[in-house]
Amino acid sequence: MPKYTVVLLRHEDMGGEPYIAYVESESDSKAVKAAREEVFAADKKDGLHEDLFVKPQLTDYRALVVFTGHPDLVYLP
Repeated sequence: MPKYTVVLLRHEDMGGEPYIAYVESESDSKAVKAAREEVFAADKKDGLHEDLFVKPQLTDYRALVVFTGHPDLVYLP
């Protein structure tokens, strides 16, 4: 199955921070769905949904860009 790197943006009520997911999927659109499910579950587990009046939905995580493959880490400051 092809590998994808998906960059999502969290909802502004959760800080609007980016999330990078490395997923394997049949297509780029399914990769975005898998990445959204991954970050949604992670944020829920970390308690980021608890204090929000309006609970986030999967579509609240905006896909910024999708790359084919998983990059090799070259430098981490």
